[in-house]
This record gives sequence, structure tokens and C-alpha cells, in this order.
Amino acid sequence: MIRYFGQLKYYNFFRRIFVFFKFFVDNIQNYEFYLILVSWRYLLLGKSHNKNLVVTTNIGKFELRAESLDFVTANSAYEFGVMNVLKHEIIDCDIFLDIGANIGTYSVFAGKSCIRTLAFEPIKSNFDSLVKNIELNNLQSYIDTFNVGLSNATEKSNFNFNKLNTGASSLYNLRSNANGVKCEVKLVVGDDLNDKYLAEAKHPIIKIDVEGMEIAVLDGLKILIQEKESLKIIIETKHSGEEKIKQKLLDFGDFHFMNIDAYNLLAIKIKKWIH
Repeated sequence: MIRYFGQLKYYNFFRRIFVFFKFFVDNIQNYEFYLILVSWRYLLLGKSHNKNLVVTTNIGKFELRAESLDFVTANSAYEFGVMNVLKHEIIDCDIFLDIGANIGTYSVFAGKSCIRTLAFEPIKSNFDSLVKNIELNNLQSYIDTFNVGLSNATEKSNFNFNKLNTGASSLYNLRSNANGVKCEVKLVVGDDLNDKYLAEAKHPIIKIDVEGMEIAVLDGLKILIQEKESLKIIIETKHSGEEKIKQKLLDFGDFHFMNIDAYNLLAIKIKKWIH
């Protein structure tokens, strides 16, 4: 039903108004009035601010890169449905994997909730911003960062990087990064990670936002997904397809699925009782 509504033009129109209202509320609550002007400039001219800024949002402190949409992704209105689900589900988790972390919006939220967090971001520019934002919020003791992407093979690859829409960086040529530049990144297999916190975790939450590489990421985490009895995954379905992602997860275990919005899915692993 959520997926169906997401395809209706009038639904998207009112949803955008709602998101825009939440964006204003966040900025007003934190006295970031300049960002309201920035948002209008982007809406009217398609241009962002022309200098780096350090701002406060309802999530935390962030450095916003010039000529980027960081001012959108750092705001609590951005993917508010996903954030609301994470707020609810993170209560019971003991580790959070942020795969495709970009500037660290979700990593900062998890770190401020005192949750051990592993943040993966392959694009160097995004990674540097991620590290800076973790430092701005004094969360180094909670968040470990990795300047790599997760996949089903360890290799170097070329990503398309859009300086404006940095979150659209991808191995694939998408409409959102059509004007991007090529940059070399390192990809690693998730199951090859030698992380003691992940090995000891009983209730992981994994968030995957990788612009079309979702299946490769899941394949690379096959052992982890199979072995963890209690596991929750928040995953974007826009590029890989909801049914394809569901089937891949069902190949690894029993899952219950819930649509978060038109493009994001919550998958909860169902424990099997041993008689």
C-alpha cells in the first residue's frame, strides 16, 4: 500500500509539502535561519550555498560542504520515515552498520544513542565529511569509520560521484549522478571484516543505501545474515527492486518485511525455535 501511494503524483506533492514543513521546523528550532534561505535558493535556482558551513540540526552538528545538498541530508526531515523506524528499532540493538554512510547522518544519530557503530563510505570526499561530523559530535569512541564500500568481491572500482547530490554516488550510471565524475574506490566483502564488536554482537541493525549495489552487499554479508539469529535490515529498494531484495534475503533466512516508504524496506529476521 505504501509503495502504491508513493507512485501517486498528488500523494508525492503533499508529502513534499510535509517534508518541507519539517525542514523549516528543524532549522527554526536550532536557529539556523540561514539554511531556510539556502533551501529557497536551491528550490528557485537549483544552486546550493557557496561556502562551507557548520550547523546544528535535531540530529547533531554537521559540516555542510559548499555546493552540495548536505544541508538536506543532515536535516531531520530527510528520510524521516527511515529515521523514525531506526529510532524505534535501535533501542534493542547492540551494533549498527551504516553501509553507504555518506556524511554520517544515521551514524551520528546511532552514536548519540550510545550504540557501537560501523560506518562504511567509499567516496573519499564523503568519508572525510563523515569523519569531520563524528568529531563535531565527539562520537569517536562510539563510531568506527571505514573508507571502503561493501560488496561481494574485494576489488577497486570506479564510482560516479555527483558533487551536488553526493548521496547518489554509485558504481552505476544513474539519472541522479549522470553529471558526476569518475573516482576510484575500494570495495571489500562484508563477511571478511575482522571486527570484534561485530563478531560479538547479538542484535545487529544494518542500514544499506548503496544506489543499486544492494544485492552485491547482501551477497557479501551472507554468512553474517545467516548466523545472526536476531537481525534487522533497513534497505533502500529503489534501484535494485523490492522483490529481488526480498528473495535474496529469503535465500539466507526467514524474514518478515515491512515497507517504510515507497523506496525503503525493513526486514526482520524471524527466529526459529529448536525443539
